[in-house]
Amino acid sequence: MITHALVEDGTDVILKRVDAAQEFRTGEPPVFTGKPFRWLAYTVDPDPVFDEDTQKMEAPVETVGADSVVRSRSVRALTPQEVVARTTEKIAALDETLTRIVEDVMVAIASGQPLNRGTFPAPVWAKVNARRRLRGEANI
Repeated sequence: MITHALVEDGTDVILKRVDAAQEFRTGEPPVFTGKPFRWLAYTVDPDPVFDEDTQKMEAPVETVGADSVVRSRSVRALTPQEVVARTTEKIAALDETLTRIVEDVMVAIASGQPLNRGTFPAPVWAKVNARRRLRGEANI
């Protein structure tokens, strides 16, 4: 686990990230005097909670402060194009299962079985309803 970062003075560029307990005998980084860099504590903020259907987690950003470096992530709203793409991907993932369901329906019809909701197990209806919800339609 990263606990400290070596940061260049003036530019605040992170030169190195280390676990001080493994990197240094004392468990703490050395103090540099007269050098163009310094060791700062490194902390990682917890990831924000977000709705995967409407938001996207951004790449982590490291912010260098006066006495620490903080790694954090933010969330942004999906663009309309990204929402459509995600919905299309989810529908495509269900297509294979639904193809199997259609085959089962055709076999039931061909063999003269009566068809009703009870003919098919609950997982089949869960898949059908998941696809309907993606299209904004009500459950069956």
